[in-house]
Amino acid sequence: MQPAEPDPHERHWGPMSVAIAVGVLLAAAAALAILERSRRSARRESHAQALRLRSLFLESRTAQVVTDDAGSILDVNAAACRLLGLRPQSAIGVSLDTRTHTGDLAGAARHRADVAAGSAREDIREERYVRGDGTTVWCSVSRSPLGERGDRPRVLTQLHDISGWKKVEAALAEAHAELDRRTKERTAALLSANDKLRREASERVAFEKRLEHLALHDPLTGLANRTLFLDRLTQALRGLRRKPGVVTLLYIDLDRFKLVNDGFGHAIGDRLLVGVGRRLEAALRPRDTVARLGGDEFAVLVEHGDGGEAGTEVAQRVLETLTALRLEDVDVTASASIGVVSCTDPDAAAEEILQDADMAMYEAKQHGRGQWVVFDDRLRRRAMDRLHIEGGLRRAVRAGELEVHYQPQIDLRDGRLHGVEALLRWRRPDGAVLPASAFIDVAEEAWLIADVGSWAFDRACLDAEAWRSAHPEVDVRLQVNLSARELVRPDLVRTIESTLARTDTDPSSLSLEITERVLVEDPDRVMVAVRDLMGLGIRLGIDDFGTRYSSLTNLKLFTLDSVKINESFVGGLGSNDVDSAIVSAIIGLAHDLGIQVIAEGVETREQLLVLRDLDCEIAQGWLFGSAETASHIDRLLAAEATHPGWIEATAICESVET
Repeated sequence: MQPAEPDPHERHWGPMSVAIAVGVLLAAAAALAILERSRRSARRESHAQALRLRSLFLESRTAQVVTDDAGSILDVNAAACRLLGLRPQSAIGVSLDTRTHTGDLAGAARHRADVAAGSAREDIREERYVRGDGTTVWCSVSRSPLGERGDRPRVLTQLHDISGWKKVEAALAEAHAELDRRTKERTAALLSANDKLRREASERVAFEKRLEHLALHDPLTGLANRTLFLDRLTQALRGLRRKPGVVTLLYIDLDRFKLVNDGFGHAIGDRLLVGVGRRLEAALRPRDTVARLGGDEFAVLVEHGDGGEAGTEVAQRVLETLTALRLEDVDVTASASIGVVSCTDPDAAAEEILQDADMAMYEAKQHGRGQWVVFDDRLRRRAMDRLHIEGGLRRAVRAGELEVHYQPQIDLRDGRLHGVEALLRWRRPDGAVLPASAFIDVAEEAWLIADVGSWAFDRACLDAEAWRSAHPEVDVRLQVNLSARELVRPDLVRTIESTLARTDTDPSSLSLEITERVLVEDPDRVMVAVRDLMGLGIRLGIDDFGTRYSSLTNLKLFTLDSVKINESFVGGLGSNDVDSAIVSAIIGLAHDLGIQVIAEGVETREQLLVLRDLDCEIAQGWLFGSAETASHIDRLLAAEATHPGWIEATAICESVET
């Protein structure tokens, strides 16, 4: 059978044709894949772009709100929420019209609708909105169409707070209106306006002079203040270059002025200050300068030639003038302490001269009321010494150079050891041992007394407890001195209570001594401190009773356990009838009040016998031993434990042999 003839109209696919067809199909598939990747990339880019736009919208510092054409909020950013007082989570769906001021509501709605419809320009308007707290904010508003979402057109509203500018604008408008009004008024009455301008200029000059006066004068007394005084002192010193002479400065501090303020009130105190200022001006020449430096401190500047009045004569005249001052309706008088400096050096510094006079005034204070002291090299050296002491004392506290020594106190009724008085000592690096009297004042002035006093009290309590543990059969009492600054420290009672607890010290075995000066200077604060200390069970005594600050009122006001008779009275016992009479009176008065008496500075057997005859209970002094270290006291206690009264017996025997 013959093969069939091929149909000329039938397409035949050979291998080449198939390959070509497959290639075409693969190319088409690749093209479709590329197209699909491109579409996905475009979608991702579109999505990313949308996210970026969304982030820009939300984080924009410009307040932006998306609404529909009716004003319903579709989206809002944080800046808009802060501006309008909206909460992001509850703002969607709320109408922006609820925050639009009623006066601008119709215009805002109309403009929004026009923008949504495309019939309005995207111009900038000014509208008012009401925040959530009820306050009104002026905004610069721009709206633009965003197309439709669903079947509702969307509008983007951007808000800028222009409240500040509107206030400025209103103020400017008001100012311009006021300026126009005043211009019209002045135009209508030019002569009157010119007169007014002249009066205003004159008043301004007077006001400036008043300000200058207030800047350079004390408002209470009308005297020159510190600034003006130093300027005039500087000019006076410079004048010595042109004409040699003497510049004298008096630094004046009223005595006990605080008592006047506290007792009669500040109004009387102010009257006294004014009276002092007038007295000083009346006592000096018109060209001399009188100033109030502050508080109750005054200064006087006197310029004179070589033949002029001496500074001491001026000071004495000032004291006499102040002594004659009396306030009419109250029994108040004035006295002062004065420091005097006379200078002939044109290169001297005004501040240093004033400091020197201040230093001399404080020296005068130490001598009592109504005194004057002339500054000299001795005072300068003393000031330098005090500075050196202060610097050394700061180091001493850190370096452990402080020590506590103890002086025995003998019970004159049985000769036994009654107790010891703790006395602070400073062992300097050069080996010198300074008593507290050499540095305690500096410690108070430099505000080191808190550190020094706390350390000394802590050390004394530790030593006393060590003695009691080693010699329980000896009842030794510890006496510690408190300075003026320590007694009025607000944390004193808390510090002492803490130390007693830490050292396991029995408060009843402790006696704190204060001077009468402290009681006189600040009795109210002292009363509180004394009450709190006695509340701890601590005994209280007065040191140096019968000296400069003696006052029987103190024995009445304060519940005391002891008074200590100063050694200046004890030294005359047996040889000075006046001293014996004073000591006898103090002992008798103290006993009538149930107060124990301690005599210090006992050095002779005769003094001891007189004190015993006068029924004085306790004595201390060189006759029984000087202030010694804690280890020395430990040995005394050991001997006292086996031979009670041996200290007194030994002292009497030695004094007889001597």
